[in-house]
Amino acid sequence: MPNYAAERRLDGVINLFLEDILSAEYKEKVTYVAPEFPIIYKQDSKKKVKYIDYLCSTHSGDILLVELKTDRKSFNKGQLDIYLKNNDWKNLINRLKDRVKHERVKSDDKLKYLTLLTKLLEHGLVAYIETPSKIPEVLLRSGELPKKEKGQRSSHIIKAFDNIKAKEGLEECKLVYLGPRILEESLVSDYKDRIKFICFDDLGSLDIKPKFLSE
Repeated sequence: MPNYAAERRLDGVINLFLEDILSAEYKEKVTYVAPEFPIIYKQDSKKKVKYIDYLCSTHSGDILLVELKTDRKSFNKGQLDIYLKNNDWKNLINRLKDRVKHERVKSDDKLKYLTLLTKLLEHGLVAYIETPSKIPEVLLRSGELPKKEKGQRSSHIIKAFDNIKAKEGLEECKLVYLGPRILEESLVSDYKDRIKFICFDDLGSLDIKPKFLSE
């Protein structure tokens, strides 16, 4: 079975419990912000992007970059090194702003970035430079748009990103890996002082109280 298929199936289960797992591990409220957060980095003078599985934040103000791994083969040291070298929140936001402007980013993809921006604002991870007086009507429309209006929407999305900045006081993001014991013992131990590893085997010992069971 391909690794990606296993991770995709497990991802659906983890989504239900992610906030509870992280809250129990950190002993404070942790909030899920967004999936597939773009980590934009430079390699050979070119900008590239990798997507970390989950972006979360703690009640005390830390930003968590969370990666799910199902087995040893799905772990890549090169990927982890990229995450560790590019975990400054201000730089991540500035690179995200630059990426949205790129001509290769299609209109529909810019719309996905607008959804991400909305979540970042909602959770207080970015802030407006100047509070907008109103939201452009074209950004509120759903469904397929004519080509001209798509262009207008893209322009407004770029302007929206130009008008935001990383929230003051948020610095380096903390990296969290969820995975099996063999991954912790054979690979992640080399990075034990730089990341938090949560083993699947230890989830049963955490004080997890899923919200959907307590409501």
